[in-house]
Amino acid sequence: EDRRLQQLYDILIRPVLAYLGGADAEELLIIPDGRLSLVPWAALKDEHNHYMAEYHTLQIAPSVLVARFLETRSEHTKRGHCAARRRSVVVANPWPVHPVHGVESLKYGEEEASCVAETLRECCGEVDFVQGADATKVRVANMLMDAGWVHMACHGLLDEQALVLACDACSVVNADEEGMAAQIVDNSMLSMNHVQEHVCL
Repeated sequence: EDRRLQQLYDILIRPVLAYLGGADAEELLIIPDGRLSLVPWAALKDEHNHYMAEYHTLQIAPSVLVARFLETRSEHTKRGHCAARRRSVVVANPWPVHPVHGVESLKYGEEEASCVAETLRECCGEVDFVQGADATKVRVANMLMDAGWVHMACHGLLDEQALVLACDACSVVNADEEGMAAQIVDNSMLSMNHVQEHVCL
């Protein structure tokens, strides 16, 4: 695993370090193309076995347009319209999920999300934390409304562009309930300051 992370670093990052000011670049904006969106950028390791996240503040965006939108939202926040003062939402390891997905429970998903939730409580205040069987599509969608920060640790469906959430009745095959449609996150982003997804595909 470490070897693969270092190989990805050598292929994707090392060739452009000179253009980034070397490893000292404080902030990096990455706009991955196609399958590069699946790369765990923050986890890539250099020859000293250090993660990229140890050196850089990483921003990952699907396009320049989205990156500019988020930058505008950030400036809006700094001027006093502080989304960071609004509540945060943390979703951890939705389970059980519909068997049609063929995925397993995320072993460390809840532990990771608990750490994130504690950090958000310290810096931002109120945090809505939901995990396991409680992390259903309906409940999560309602929680996202007017959230300032969102962290989701869950499985994802690449082809459907959806997040896999817990199902209320897993014996019933209902395509609308199998995952959370991407447009739910897209619509809610209009009122969010930051969305962080740790998704296993």
